[in-house]
Amino acid sequence: MIARRTLPSEGLPLVVSILPIAMLATWCLARLGFHPPEAGEAVEVVAYTPVSAAGHVMHIVPQDGLRADAWVRPVVAVTGGGPPHGMATWTVRGSAAEGPYRLTFRLKDRTVEHDLIIGGRTYAPPLVDHGGGVLTEVKMRPLELFGVVPGVAAIGFPPWLVAYLVIVVPLVFLLKRLLRVY
Repeated sequence: MIARRTLPSEGLPLVVSILPIAMLATWCLARLGFHPPEAGEAVEVVAYTPVSAAGHVMHIVPQDGLRADAWVRPVVAVTGGGPPHGMATWTVRGSAAEGPYRLTFRLKDRTVEHDLIIGGRTYAPPLVDHGGGVLTEVKMRPLELFGVVPGVAAIGFPPWLVAYLVIVVPLVFLLKRLLRVY
């Protein structure tokens, strides 16, 4: 009976706080998962295709400010670790630029694009689905709290959420004691 009486006064702050927390979590998910690539840093770029593209060649259109180990790569078939698919991999390095580099991938008569920001404070989405079974991915270094606390890949927690839980959960109990909130 007491819980029913206190629910309206405790429920309203909870409902009001959900919106800012959801906005913060969305922002963190899009910005705090990886270290943005720095100028000159090697970045692995991967294109995933349908398995029917295996044996063909795929290339990235060269552009000023970017260097690659090779611009043209064969699409190889990958059959282990999930559904079969084709995959082509490059290692690129670039200089810092004002805007994003637009990586243009070409496979037969299909062209797709993926942004790559080098030397910025943020990064472009690491994985882009272009439809038709074609995805492109820029593999960046994951962000870790103090360089030690990684994300928990087994249950899908990103590193920023693990860091948040490591900091907030102990502080809740500590601050409740210090401020005598029961």
